[in-house]
This record gives sequence, C-alpha cells and structure tokens, in this order.
Amino acid sequence: TGIPVVAVGDELGNCPEMELDNYEVSELIENGVNGFYSNDKNELVNYCKQLLNDDKLANNISVAGRQKASEVFGYDNILKQWKEFFDNLWKF
Repeated sequence: TGIPVVAVGDELGNCPEMELDNYEVSELIENGVNGFYSNDKNELVNYCKQLLNDDKLANNISVAGRQKASEVFGYDNILKQWKEFFDNLWKF
C-alpha cells in the first residue's frame, strides 16, 4: 500500500489522523469518521479547530482510527494476506 507509515502510527497511537488527500489515504481514513483528509489547507485548519474544541469528537475519531488501523494492519489481516499470496503463488 502507498499509505504513509506515519499515518498508521498516528492512528495506532490514538492520535486523530489528518492527512493530505494522497497516498491512498482514503483506504485508511473515512473522512470525518476515523480521521480527516483534504488538499485544501483551510479545510485542514478547520478540522484542527474542530478537534481542539471538541474533546468528544477528538476521542471518537481517535478510537475509530485505531480500530481501522488494527483491522487493516493487524496480525490476522496481514497473516491472511500472506496466506493468500502463497496460495496464489503455488497455483502457477
């Protein structure tokens, strides 16, 4: 995946995730649910203000982000992907 490692680290560290809209972030972040992304600097500033002014929102975003990162990059999912890779490799 092209998702920056820092994005995964932020989510696993219970930090609300904010990214530029690149590097396939939409695969990890559902905007407004488990993080925020945009290429508009004013929009990113507004997201920061929302998070700073709303502890409940910041906590909910953090919890949802950690859950999503664990689903995508957790041991079980990675093991499943490797198993699928080798299963497909043996078919050739």
